[in-house]
Amino acid sequence: MKKLFALILAITLMATLSATAFAADYDTAGDKGMNVTYSVAPAYTVTIPTDVTIDGNSTTISAEDVVVEKGQYVSVTLAENNDFTVTSGEGATLTYTVTANGKDIAAGGEILVVNPADSATGTANITFDIDESDIKYAGTYTGSATFTIAVKDAPKTIINFTIDGETFEAEEGMTWAEWID
Repeated sequence: MKKLFALILAITLMATLSATAFAADYDTAGDKGMNVTYSVAPAYTVTIPTDVTIDGNSTTISAEDVVVEKGQYVSVTLAENNDFTVTSGEGATLTYTVTANGKDIAAGGEILVVNPADSATGTANITFDIDESDIKYAGTYTGSATFTIAVKDAPKTIINFTIDGETFEAEEGMTWAEWID
C-alpha cells in the first residue's frame, strides 16, 4: 500500500511541476535567434566652483563619469552673456580676463571638452585675472561668470596623416589657422 501511495504521489508531483514555456514556435530545424536589449541613459557630472577670487591663481572645472551617445561629447563653455566685469559697492567697475589651461577664453569660448572616446573624465584649470594698471578705486568688487554645459556632436576627421611619427588631423569645419595651431 505504501508503494502504491508513493507512486501516486510521485505522479501527482510530476504533473503539478510541469509548465509550458511560452516562446517563439519553430517548426523547422536550423539556427534561430532572439532579441537582446540593454539601454544606457546619457549621464555625466560637471563640477564648477561656486566662488572664485580674482588673484591670479587657477581653479578647476571638471567633468567625470561621461557617458553620451557615440559621436558626442560634453562641452563646458563660458556663456555668451558674460560681460567680464566686477563692480564695487560704490559702482566702480573692473574688467577681468579668463584663461583656460593657459589659453585666452572669450564669451562663448570652450573651456572643457570631454569625449568618452578618449576619456570619461577631464579637467580645465581656469584663471580669472585683472590688469592691475586699471585699478583706480579701493573696494570689494563682485560679479558673476556663467557657464554653459552641453552635449554636442563631435567633429568628424576629414584628413589624418603621420609625418616622422607625429599624427596630424584636420576636422570638419576647422580653419587653416586652427589646424596649424
